[in-house]
Amino acid sequence: MKYIFYVLGLVIVCALAWLLIWNSSKPQPLLLQGEVQVRQVMISPRVAGQVEEIFVKEGKPVKKGEWLAKLDAPTIKAKEVQAEAALKAADAQRNKVFAGARP
Repeated sequence: MKYIFYVLGLVIVCALAWLLIWNSSKPQPLLLQGEVQVRQVMISPRVAGQVEEIFVKEGKPVKKGEWLAKLDAPTIKAKEVQAEAALKAADAQRNKVFAGARP
């Protein structure tokens, strides 16, 4: 019974030694600090349209979430009008239900 504990302890020590050697031999990631100069950035919006207005001047630093430009997208405007019409129809249907079947 003693030998099982010795063998088990030896296996655990060997496993820990192998884990330490394997972990120390992995290549470390290369971390560099500095600035990146970018001359041109490609922006691809999710919808097609024409640029209506640009809010940022060239060379100005921008932050995440800041509006860069306004797009004129006729398909989006058409969907908005369609949604407003559906809302008005649903309101009319609701008012009809609340008014009851008899006047």
